[in-house]
Amino acid sequence: MNKQIRTVSIVFAALFLLLVLNLSYIVMVQGPDLRANPANTRAVEEELSIQRGTITSSDGVLLAESRPTATRFKRAYPKGELAAHVIGYSSDKYQKAGLEQSYNSILLGKEDISFIDQLINKFKKSEGKGNNLVLTLDSKIQEIAERDLKGKKGAVVALDPKTGAVIAMASSPTYDPGTIDDSWKAISADPNAPLVNRATQGKYPPGSSFKVITSAAAIQEKLFDPSSQFTDEGTLEVQTTKIRNYYGKTFGEVTFREALELSVNTVFAQIGLKLGAQRLVDYTDKFGFNETIEFDIPLAESSTKNAATMDDVDVAWTAIGQAKTIATPMEMALAVSTIANNGVLMKPYLVKEIRDPSGQIIKQIDTRQIREVISSSTAQTVNDMMVGVVENGTGTVVQIPGYKVAGKTGTAEIGAEGVTHGWFVAFAPADNPQIAIAVIIEQGGTGGESAGPIVHDILEQAIVK
Repeated sequence: MNKQIRTVSIVFAALFLLLVLNLSYIVMVQGPDLRANPANTRAVEEELSIQRGTITSSDGVLLAESRPTATRFKRAYPKGELAAHVIGYSSDKYQKAGLEQSYNSILLGKEDISFIDQLINKFKKSEGKGNNLVLTLDSKIQEIAERDLKGKKGAVVALDPKTGAVIAMASSPTYDPGTIDDSWKAISADPNAPLVNRATQGKYPPGSSFKVITSAAAIQEKLFDPSSQFTDEGTLEVQTTKIRNYYGKTFGEVTFREALELSVNTVFAQIGLKLGAQRLVDYTDKFGFNETIEFDIPLAESSTKNAATMDDVDVAWTAIGQAKTIATPMEMALAVSTIANNGVLMKPYLVKEIRDPSGQIIKQIDTRQIREVISSSTAQTVNDMMVGVVENGTGTVVQIPGYKVAGKTGTAEIGAEGVTHGWFVAFAPADNPQIAIAVIIEQGGTGGESAGPIVHDILEQAIVK
């Protein structure tokens, strides 16, 4: 009899252990997938019962909050369209986007909660409040970026080159995340794609803004210096293709410095050919092309053609930012930030602090280097050459009295005859960079005309005290 009781006890103990192990596996391993499943209405109902954390700018402007209703909490965006593509939206009907999506578990207060912690929270009846995000965005600079983009298609990315913090990130056209449930059908069908974050997802030929990368590569490899002499005859024949300067201009005898200031295509084609396909692509890779860069929200990969498949025509066009070269505005902002930061590429980030519901900081985001791309001496040389672009060349529109500004225009051809995207990349003050910026205006003509005034307004707000 005792043997039978012992056997039954062992069986029941084994079954109980299996039940505990199975429950633990479901909660700890399958739990995140089950909670994220759109068919899990219980998870949706649970979310609506939690007061989702706030999102504020670095200067304390409230950008997102959860307001109580009779039965639940409803997400609200007090500043309407401001930073919409960064914040994203949290919708009962259309799920989430932007930081609302990537930081969802933190905003709900559910990040890194273990099985034991979950059980404890069940018993202690937690307050049902999520954690808060403090962003790196400066609301005043963000407002200027969005104001200047209004009515255009394009994007702005402004970074602190020393840390990688995103000072502003704007995309146009935009939308109001607070009305997403009512306006979804109209904006999702809009051919201008207002839901797309052009700053991180827009992929464009960088045109002559890319010449800062070609310049850095040529100087780092000691192939040329700013005083190196070139002859421009208006066109350069490469195999069976002719490389021409914009507007068909001919510049004659020019130095490397003057070629950057005047954006002479034929000179940069020659520089690219001297570098060769492999070295040119190696440097674009160092600047962040052809890799996925970790970021708070999805960031598309910028790319160049594979060096092994390039012929001389590809190399010449790549050196001036055309051919198969594709860049996001974020990538070009990172490239110019690297030059501003003495040749060091920093990891970009949007969230600088996570705070608990009482306002206490529970996590502070540390800055991180990705790699040293070029030497500080090379970076300083390119910096000086870019100052020349603003003082003497195609970028005079961004001059700010009393400050040195480094910049480079870009006019990217996009297939149709005479249709171009306008780019401008810059940083300031050139002798102690506080902000680096990339602006693109789709089908905007030249970068100086379309993107330059936006760069000027943002730099002025950022550096003129």
